[in-house]
Amino acid sequence: MIVHSGLLISQATSHYAGLQEEQLENVGQELASLIDKSSECKQSLLGSIAICKQSLNEPQNLVVHEEFDTNLSSKKLMENINKTHVAPLLAELEDNIKSSLDSMIQQLISKQVGIEVLEAKLADLSRVLPPDHQAVSAALSESSILTSKIEHVEVQQPKKILVVEDNQIYRDMLVRVLVKEKFLVDEAEDGLNALKKIRNNHYALVLMDLFMPNLDGINTTIQIKSVSGGKELPIIALTGNKNKELIKTWAEQGLKGYILKPSTRNEILEAVNKVIN
Repeated sequence: MIVHSGLLISQATSHYAGLQEEQLENVGQELASLIDKSSECKQSLLGSIAICKQSLNEPQNLVVHEEFDTNLSSKKLMENINKTHVAPLLAELEDNIKSSLDSMIQQLISKQVGIEVLEAKLADLSRVLPPDHQAVSAALSESSILTSKIEHVEVQQPKKILVVEDNQIYRDMLVRVLVKEKFLVDEAEDGLNALKKIRNNHYALVLMDLFMPNLDGINTTIQIKSVSGGKELPIIALTGNKNKELIKTWAEQGLKGYILKPSTRNEILEAVNKVIN
């Protein structure tokens, strides 16, 4: 009875550790999504300010009545207003956006790092926990069968996946999920680096973002056909864009599936296993 109770406790502890690890994964994914959206918001605001600055520097088309020669004075007045009031306000707004959003993004990244540390500790804890009593019983009952047939067992090599994503936080999350499922995982931050890796490696699957610097997902997919020597390489799209026409254009290049961002662990594995198995 004592041994039985101890095994039940160990099973419950293992289940608790696994539950906490899954919860931390979900929090980590939400933080990655917030970081991504914060970066997009920052770029959008700074782009709007840049457009305003450009419009200020463009010559103003002023309507001048023939009876009043006010062209020169009006132009100087506008220049003085832009120089003394509008331009400083835009510069101050730009600095505030950069400092505020950069600070918020750094705080989110710090929390993400803290979650990764907790996940690592939980993983260490689960490794030192006593084994599940059901697993022990099953192993003991099947040990003789496995021993007698071990010479006929073929060791299956883990499949290799390439993750192409410019958002490092989201890329790291994808890699962690896949590594825990015993996949071999390689990384690339844009399409050009992905093509170099595909040329020198054999991948079973590629997970690829749509919008990336240097070379986007659609054009990278087109180039893969020549880089891989004509071999078909399954590609799953990673995108937060819900533009159906854009997804359709990409799908016409041979997509095998897509994962909408932000995504959960189950959604990622469901899409991967559907293509790779």
